[in-house]
Amino acid sequence: MICLGLLSRSKHIPLPAFIAAYAGDTLWALLVFLSFGWFFPARSTIHVALYAAAFSLGIELSQLYHAPWLDALRAHRLAALVLGQGFLWSDLVCYAGGIALGAVLEQLARWVNSKTTKLYLA
Repeated sequence: MICLGLLSRSKHIPLPAFIAAYAGDTLWALLVFLSFGWFFPARSTIHVALYAAAFSLGIELSQLYHAPWLDALRAHRLAALVLGQGFLWSDLVCYAGGIALGAVLEQLARWVNSKTTKLYLA
């Protein structure tokens, strides 16, 4: 996800403007969803999605706060990738899309796994 997100922001890869503008934030939220799922494997998909949404919302709302020390931290590339630069409503939509994509993919993977397991047990 990190590589795809960075590639989506690269000037060296020609992407349609819409994808270039929103893919990075969507993939960031998908990474957050996958990370929470990895850290809390026993939790349900909905719980993981809620954790990811709360974390993402917190990060986005933190961008409304501009203390000098926090802006200095955001001046570093890695911190800016995690913490963002400025609040955008469109980021919240991207986060919802990335988390929803993660939840759908997880449910699809569970369904495929259950079908595969039944084939092996039969």
